[in-house]
Parts: sequence; structure tokens; C-alpha cells
Amino acid sequence: TLERNPGLKLILSHGGGTLPFLRGRLDLAYNAPKYENNPDCRANISKPPSEYLNQLYFDTAVASPESLHFLIDLVGAERVVFGTDDPFEIADTGGKMALPTLEERTASERDAIRGGTISALISR
Repeated sequence: TLERNPGLKLILSHGGGTLPFLRGRLDLAYNAPKYENNPDCRANISKPPSEYLNQLYFDTAVASPESLHFLIDLVGAERVVFGTDDPFEIADTGGKMALPTLEERTASERDAIRGGTISALISR
């Protein structure tokens, strides 16, 4: 889908779940050598699977400072948008977990995550 629709804008909730953490693992079958090589893993895509993550956006509802820092460092602040788990009680309601972590980032990163990126996405 991402190959056929490079302009598609998807925002993954909960920081994309385990997807960002598994970025390197996604490429294993695509780059498999010799006997493990399976042409089906390349049949419908023209680049390693991890590169498609550069087309995705991720929210900040990850529930830990370490995870949010990891996500921002991995995909870049321009691919992260502010998100909450509202209206659920056992969650990052109102972004109370994410906001202190964002204070530890640069002003340009905070501006992008707090609204700059989503504004740009909506206006496209």
C-alpha cells in the first residue's frame, strides 16, 4: 500500500506500537542471503521495508519518557504528532505523560510535535 500510494499520510497511534522498535528486523527477509532468500519478500516493494517508516507518522501516546525519546530519535520530530489516549482512564489522558518529556526536547522539536507537523499535514 505504501509503495503504491507514496502520498498517503498515516498516523499510527501509540507511537506505532512495536513497529519502530522492530525497524531493523523488518529488513531481515528482504536482505536475506543465499538459502534464506525468498523472492516473495521483494515482490511488491522496491526498497527495504524499514524505509517505508519514513512515510508514516506516529503519535506521542507511548506511556514512557524513554519510549518517546527513542521514537523521536528514530523517526525524527517531524514524523511525531501530539496524541493522547483520551477518553480512557488508564492512559496518557491529556498528554500528561508526554508533555514533560517534550520539555526535554529542543524548541523546534516541541513546536513540530505540539502542532506544526499536524498543521502541515492537514493543510496539504
